[in-house]
Amino acid sequence: MATFTFTKDTFRLNLSPAESRALERPSLSLDKTRLISARLLEFPGKVTLGYRVSKPMLFNNLLGEYRTSAGTTLVLGKLKGSTEALKITISHPGIDQIWVCGVQALELEEKLNQFLDKKPA
Repeated sequence: MATFTFTKDTFRLNLSPAESRALERPSLSLDKTRLISARLLEFPGKVTLGYRVSKPMLFNNLLGEYRTSAGTTLVLGKLKGSTEALKITISHPGIDQIWVCGVQALELEEKLNQFLDKKPA
């Protein structure tokens, strides 16, 4: 499971070893100005995510990077019975949105909205 850290102007996703292996990067740092929104939503499903371009994982078949003609999506964590996940929309040259699944999604939504000085929707 990824860990998340905040500094004054930066949000950093520190990926777990499995996530690092699948996404071929140890972490992702985003400036506050690149974060557009963070909302807890119904997870769209594997079919609508697009074409998987990252390495498939044996025990977590959703984890990875997906591409469509409209953009790129990263999926982190495991859904674990819940159908809700945190959708983070960003302005980044290589990534359009990040879906964070699992138990940390609700807590991360609150922290991100505080970081962005917004109230949850």
